[in-house]
Amino acid sequence: MFLSYYIHLKPVRAGLIPVARLQHYPHSSFHQLWNPRRRWSFVQYATCLQTSGGFRDSPDGRIQYSNFLKQLSLDVSEQKKMGFGQSSNNHG
Repeated sequence: MFLSYYIHLKPVRAGLIPVARLQHYPHSSFHQLWNPRRRWSFVQYATCLQTSGGFRDSPDGRIQYSNFLKQLSLDVSEQKKMGFGQSSNNHG
């Protein structure tokens, strides 16, 4: 579950894009999650949303997940608890 948070917030933590524009960043799997017509066939987006907090694969569920990511992006202590610092030390 934490892996999807880490992956989806990586461009934000790298300073490539603000979290409020994450759904528009085409180089992130969050872009495909947000835009069902652009989804990769091999990714289970509904499973990602469900295991990331019980979110549904619906417009409302995607908004809720996006809002959760926005909150998480501001909570450095929670990111550390989830191991974000350990994961990103060697990758910038």
